[in-house]
Amino acid sequence: MKVIITESQYKKILLEQYNIDKTKPVDFYFGNRVLRAPDYKTAHKFAEKLSIRNLNSNKIYVLNDKKNERWFIGPNDKIYFSQNSYNQDPDKNVYVDPIDVGMVFI
Repeated sequence: MKVIITESQYKKILLEQYNIDKTKPVDFYFGNRVLRAPDYKTAHKFAEKLSIRNLNSNKIYVLNDKKNERWFIGPNDKIYFSQNSYNQDPDKNVYVDPIDVGMVFI
């Protein structure tokens, strides 16, 4: 017997399949940098700031959009919306300071 489900039902099933261990740290991979949240609460807060909705694993791969390089980590260890916003003014255009959220660079 075959069961046919809609795309939205399939996405809901995927979202409900969590592989996260809330007792372990969560790592966020940003290309050449890795940030670690020491606990689930900090990881959830950080993910909300970056609009990451797939917090379902202890390893989160933050991907760059080909058209818009999102979440650029500057040399000052602060996160900017894009490299362009960093280039305009690195002192004013900080999107989030990971240290203030409780993140650690590894």
